[in-house]
Amino acid sequence: MPLIGYFASSLLTKYNWFKYAIPIIGFSILMALGIKSIYSAIRKDDDNDYSGSLTIKLLIIQAIATSIDVEPNFQSHNNSNFNISKIY
Repeated sequence: MPLIGYFASSLLTKYNWFKYAIPIIGFSILMALGIKSIYSAIRKDDDNDYSGSLTIKLLIIQAIATSIDVEPNFQSHNNSNFNISKIY
Protein backbone atom coordinates (compact mmCIF):
# COMPACT_ATOMS: atom_id res chain seq x y z
CA MET A 1 0.00 0.00 0.00
CA PRO A 2 2.73 2.56 0.80
CA LEU A 3 4.48 1.61 -2.43
CA ILE A 4 1.32 2.35 -4.41
CA GLY A 5 1.01 5.71 -2.66
CA TYR A 6 4.62 6.54 -3.40
CA PHE A 7 4.30 5.85 -7.11
CA ALA A 8 0.93 7.58 -7.37
CA SER A 9 2.28 10.71 -5.67
CA SER A 10 5.39 10.73 -7.84
CA LEU A 11 3.19 10.63 -10.95
CA LEU A 12 0.79 13.29 -9.70
CA THR A 13 3.40 15.78 -8.45
CA LYS A 14 4.08 16.68 -12.06
CA TYR A 15 0.87 18.70 -11.91
CA ASN A 16 1.05 21.93 -9.92
CA TRP A 17 -2.51 21.72 -8.60
CA PHE A 18 -1.76 18.44 -6.88
CA LYS A 19 1.03 19.98 -4.82
CA TYR A 20 -1.54 22.27 -3.21
CA ALA A 21 -4.04 19.44 -2.70
CA ILE A 22 -1.64 17.15 -0.80
CA PRO A 23 -2.13 18.85 2.61
CA ILE A 24 -5.90 18.85 2.13
CA ILE A 25 -5.90 15.15 1.27
CA GLY A 26 -3.72 14.34 4.29
CA PHE A 27 -5.94 16.43 6.56
CA SER A 28 -9.05 14.73 5.23
CA ILE A 29 -7.65 11.25 5.82
CA LEU A 30 -6.52 12.07 9.35
CA MET A 31 -9.83 13.80 10.14
CA ALA A 32 -11.79 10.76 8.95
CA LEU A 33 -9.66 8.44 11.08
CA GLY A 34 -10.05 10.71 14.11
CA ILE A 35 -13.83 10.92 13.74
CA LYS A 36 -14.03 7.14 13.31
CA SER A 37 -11.91 6.63 16.45
CA ILE A 38 -14.07 9.00 18.50
CA TYR A 39 -17.24 7.35 17.18
CA SER A 40 -15.90 3.89 18.08
CA ALA A 41 -14.96 5.06 21.57
CA ILE A 42 -18.39 6.58 22.24
CA ARG A 43 -20.43 3.76 20.72
CA LYS A 44 -21.46 1.13 23.23
CA ASP A 45 -20.38 -2.23 21.88
CA ASP A 46 -20.68 -5.30 24.09
CA ASP A 47 -18.48 -7.41 21.81
CA ASN A 48 -15.34 -5.38 22.60
CA ASP A 49 -15.41 -5.26 26.38
CA TYR A 50 -11.77 -5.10 27.44
CA SER A 51 -12.35 -3.91 30.99
CA GLY A 52 -10.10 -5.67 33.45
CA SER A 53 -7.69 -6.91 30.82
CA LEU A 54 -4.95 -4.45 31.83
CA THR A 55 -3.01 -5.98 34.69
CA ILE A 56 0.09 -4.69 36.45
CA LYS A 57 2.14 -7.44 34.77
CA LEU A 58 1.08 -6.29 31.29
CA LEU A 59 1.70 -2.66 32.24
CA ILE A 60 5.27 -3.41 33.40
CA ILE A 61 6.01 -5.44 30.25
CA GLN A 62 4.74 -2.56 28.10
CA ALA A 63 6.86 -0.05 30.04
CA ILE A 64 10.00 -2.13 29.57
CA ALA A 65 9.30 -2.63 25.87
CA THR A 66 8.78 1.12 25.41
CA SER A 67 11.98 2.01 27.25
CA ILE A 68 13.95 -0.48 25.16
CA ASP A 69 12.48 1.04 22.00
CA VAL A 70 13.34 4.61 23.04
CA GLU A 71 16.87 3.92 24.28
CA PRO A 72 18.74 3.74 20.92
CA ASN A 73 16.99 6.83 19.58
CA PHE A 74 17.80 8.83 22.69
CA GLN A 75 21.47 7.94 22.55
CA SER A 76 21.80 8.83 18.88
CA HIS A 77 20.30 12.27 19.55
CA ASN A 78 22.50 12.69 22.61
CA ASN A 79 25.69 12.25 20.58
CA SER A 80 24.77 14.97 18.10
CA ASN A 81 25.47 18.65 18.55
CA PHE A 82 21.86 19.34 19.48
CA ASN A 83 21.46 22.04 22.10
CA ILE A 84 18.04 22.47 23.72
CA SER A 85 18.88 26.05 24.74
CA LYS A 86 18.79 27.07 21.07
CA ILE A 87 15.08 26.28 20.94
CA TYR A 88 14.09 28.51 23.84
